[in-house]
Amino acid sequence: MKKISLLFTLFFIGLTVVSCSNDDDFQLTAPYVTYDFNGEKTYIAGENDEKKATMYNDMIEIVAHSQFANQPSSVGVSFSFRIQGEGTYNDVEFYIEKGGEGYWSKDENEQTNGTVNVTEIDTQNHTISGTFSFLAYHMYDTTTAEVTAGVFEKIPYTGTLPVTQD
Repeated sequence: MKKISLLFTLFFIGLTVVSCSNDDDFQLTAPYVTYDFNGEKTYIAGENDEKKATMYNDMIEIVAHSQFANQPSSVGVSFSFRIQGEGTYNDVEFYIEKGGEGYWSKDENEQTNGTVNVTEIDTQNHTISGTFSFLAYHMYDTTTAEVTAGVFEKIPYTGTLPVTQD
């Protein structure tokens, strides 16, 4: 009887250890977008989630959106900026939706904030990757939210990169 009791105890300890794995062990498959919204991790990585980028003239718009099944609310982020290739961009307009509430990156003086770092543009596979962060202002009141640790990985794009003069 002690052996059976010991086996059950070991089984439940093992089950507990497996089910308490670290979120950092969670592996995403590209394309995906992730970010922290006031410290709460958001993943837009599902097969049916929208993840796309559109380049036109010297602008790019990156959009990621997830509508939860049988739920009225959704999450999403979009941002646009002038692009010349890989590098860091500071004049970026962000919009984010969280639980039906809208936020954007412009303050009351219409000044944008936040940063996008484009780390890879794969012109052969037409994908773009990078990181982002910004302070989000609620659209209808004075509430703010920090959007940090943003990552966009291998987001497919349409259009062409602007030709840069050296």
